[in-house]
Amino acid sequence: GEQINVTAKRGTVDKNSRIMNFHGRVKAVGDRHFGLLTTEWLQFDPKKGILYTDQRFHLENRDTQLNGVGLTLFQKTRKVLVPKEVEMKFIGGSPTLTGELDF
Repeated sequence: GEQINVTAKRGTVDKNSRIMNFHGRVKAVGDRHFGLLTTEWLQFDPKKGILYTDQRFHLENRDTQLNGVGLTLFQKTRKVLVPKEVEMKFIGGSPTLTGELDF
């Protein structure tokens, strides 16, 4: 898959669950389709394949910009959940109806 590099002011890894938490000016940058995600707190659960924040975020790739409060990315199904204050901008036109957005 895609390599995603995360930088933050502080990060922790739980040795048992392998859950990673990143705090303070978090930036996650993908090397292909993911793009750039910025937020103040981010968690990755590798066993469940879930990238999560309950904070305000901005996600931008070559085709879209997505903003909101709260974000869950499901790695396996490639589904995205944004529960609050969703704003999405399609760069270069509207998306196809096939549902193939690359996040």
